[in-house]
Amino acid sequence: MKKLFFILAALLLSVSALAQRPSWNGGGLYFGDTIVLGDFYDMNSARSNHFAIDAFGVVVPLAPSGIVDFRANLRYTYDNLFFKDKMTLVSGINGVPVATPLLGDGIKKSKLRFHTVSLPVGFAVNPGKVSIGALIAPGLVFGASTKYKAPKTKGEISRYNQFSLRLEGVVSYDGYGVYVNYGFQPLFEDGIYGHNARLLTIGAVFGF
Repeated sequence: MKKLFFILAALLLSVSALAQRPSWNGGGLYFGDTIVLGDFYDMNSARSNHFAIDAFGVVVPLAPSGIVDFRANLRYTYDNLFFKDKMTLVSGINGVPVATPLLGDGIKKSKLRFHTVSLPVGFAVNPGKVSIGALIAPGLVFGASTKYKAPKTKGEISRYNQFSLRLEGVVSYDGYGVYVNYGFQPLFEDGIYGHNARLLTIGAVFGF
């Protein structure tokens, strides 16, 4: 946490020294496919997905031409991770998530969901209508739950990491492009199965 604080402080000092007149950024939508890396349960990567929306943000040009800028956004992220097998997670002793098989022919769409609010900050180079950016996104995970059918059943889980830290690269043309998002922070706390699991997402971004 201290290293992250110093990195963010250095970024802000650099921006303040070079800043031009800032402008508001309308935000964007992100849709991508997600792979769970590390030791975890068998996940269906073909169905697992990531959705995010930048509610609003600010862009600060670092040169009169605007070819380089600093940007920051307020983002909501929803990660939707599907299990391959007929199973789910339930809270056991001390809230530890426990894998539980689901019995029955009608069981389907068993998944694990995470909700995060973050503050992506970083820099972009903008030659013409092309934009190439790199951002780091500290955030807070404010909810994790499971869901499966049928019947539709939902459950809350705990012992997940409440702090999120992701690195993102974006290449776009006139606001539309592709992004890669990697989660440095494991999904669950130390000592919990999944504490080495991290998310990698590749997808499309639509600016507005």
